[in-house]
Amino acid sequence: MEKALKEVMPEIFHGLCTRHLMQNGIKHLGNLMKDDSHFLTDFKRCMYGIDDKTRIEEAWIVLLAQYNIHENTWLQSTYSIKEWADCYTKKAFTLGMRSTQLSESVNSDIKICMKPNLDIMQFFKHFEQVLEKKRYKELGTNLRHAKNYRD
Repeated sequence: MEKALKEVMPEIFHGLCTRHLMQNGIKHLGNLMKDDSHFLTDFKRCMYGIDDKTRIEEAWIVLLAQYNIHENTWLQSTYSIKEWADCYTKKAFTLGMRSTQLSESVNSDIKICMKPNLDIMQFFKHFEQVLEKKRYKELGTNLRHAKNYRD
């Protein structure tokens, strides 16, 4: 996808979905996350906790050394991309979204409306119910944030 975007829309920034990155990390590095390991915490710190390119280079070297994972090909290829670390994405306009989870959630909810046996009126009835649930959930989230802000 990244190659196609660079070719078709070279001005567009393509970042990696952090949720997918974590899922792949667990798949490729699950052995490092057993027992009392702090690997996941250290890896997340590289993703979210460092906003300077020099500091992330240093933190990455420490991470590889601490867990003796210099030769891990998945980590090497992941790090070579770097469009998942805060310091490489901070100039990109993302509206604060770092994950495709929201769009995947909406897609999942809309699939409920996409049954082949529904006529157009039934489709819109189901679609309106999905929208109403989303609005209600968003309103509740906004109210909780406002309350937390006041407190």
